[in-house]
Amino acid sequence: MPPMAYSSKSSPRPASLSLRSRRSRRRCGCRLRQCLRFERESFGALHQMLSGLAEPGREAAWEEVGAALKQFAGPDGFDAPSRLLVAAGTR
Repeated sequence: MPPMAYSSKSSPRPASLSLRSRRSRRRCGCRLRQCLRFERESFGALHQMLSGLAEPGREAAWEEVGAALKQFAGPDGFDAPSRLLVAAGTR
């Protein structure tokens, strides 16, 4: 993806913004249960999205996440495709 650049003195946007995207694989020797625990403990955005649900609904959503992640669990641990986005901006 090519870098993006913005420039405007009256705009709240940064004077320059660079965004890079790289495909990778998320590999670890951990098991699915460990990966799901890490995600439950680490991803605040997911917690925020699920905050409007009652506890049974949140648990059902996490069970769905776990079921979806099973496809990436193998004999050598968790191995999933991922994309890393790195952005940098200045004013």
